[in-house]
Amino acid sequence: MSTNKPNQEKIACPSKTENCTDEVKDPNYKCRLKGLIVEFRPKQGFGGEYGFDWLRIDDKDVKQQINRGDFTDEPYKEAILTGHKSNRARLTKEKAYEKLKKEYHQLTSQDSKGLVKREGYEDSTYYIPFLNIFSKKSSEALKKEIPSLMLAPPFEAELRLIFYASCIRPDKVIFEFPEEFEVNGNKSPYIWEDDVDFVAHHKNRESSKTFTVTCLNDISEKRYIEAYAVYNEGKASEEKLLAGKLCLLPNDKAHRQILKIAQVLVDVKPVPSLGSIKGEIEHDELKRLHSGLYQALIVPNILTKDSSGNNLELDLTQDSLWQLPNKATILMMEKYSQKKAEYEALLLQGKDQRSKILEA
Repeated sequence: MSTNKPNQEKIACPSKTENCTDEVKDPNYKCRLKGLIVEFRPKQGFGGEYGFDWLRIDDKDVKQQINRGDFTDEPYKEAILTGHKSNRARLTKEKAYEKLKKEYHQLTSQDSKGLVKREGYEDSTYYIPFLNIFSKKSSEALKKEIPSLMLAPPFEAELRLIFYASCIRPDKVIFEFPEEFEVNGNKSPYIWEDDVDFVAHHKNRESSKTFTVTCLNDISEKRYIEAYAVYNEGKASEEKLLAGKLCLLPNDKAHRQILKIAQVLVDVKPVPSLGSIKGEIEHDELKRLHSGLYQALIVPNILTKDSSGNNLELDLTQDSLWQLPNKATILMMEKYSQKKAEYEALLLQGKDQRSKILEA
């Protein structure tokens, strides 16, 4: 049951968990997790291929979700700089972080000895992440409707799980979810078979296999994947306790959008004597554009030609605003272009005279 504030109607706990500890209205209801904690995270090397939003916290004892070259996934507490308070004021780093945390539904973790404060975490609060993907049905229909799509709208998300067992090891862990979804190709309920993952060790342990969520059909409202730990299975004292949650955001037609985008090639001539330079969009840039929009269930319909079948181009070659004003700079560019041509000609002859060309 929920603990309600005065003059508020009682609301059934969204997670069907007894002993809710706080107001259960969206977005900040709290329920208790007991014993086992299951965190949902994107797979290693996640590059934004689908919509997944989680509060970046320091998941001790496991690798970071994102690690690409010089870019790593810092906890929000360190990464956040400031926040919006009003038209004339900004929030401090600390207050901005506190405001950000309120955007996530929250649970409270507790075992038989009281509140569980995991190493590296600020307190016993569990922040429910959000998953935003298309359904398989809508993805296939959109691909037919817009043949120019480079990538099909994603209807699957490959996740990993982080288990933290603070007391007795459960007999099994099961996942319950709506009929419109599958986990690792299975309907609800799905049993997590590798019990090594939830040995009582008081440390985070990364899942031994991928947790793949597939959406088959649209949903029109928020739903959840819920993890439960089962203790004393088959006995009179059997308990089924909530261990973690993942919020599934609605993805029906009312929550999707098709966005028309004109891909215009711009033609400029910064140095009149060297000819024009035409801008191009790289293949990887277009892929990132698709993925970024898909996170918000936006489908790009990119137009590259006009009604006559010609490329969409913007000619700025005669526009003085797009030309270099300094004669010395122009001469330098002309000399560079000449030397570059000489170097390329020597390469074609099998000669490498880079040092002499560069000295000139």
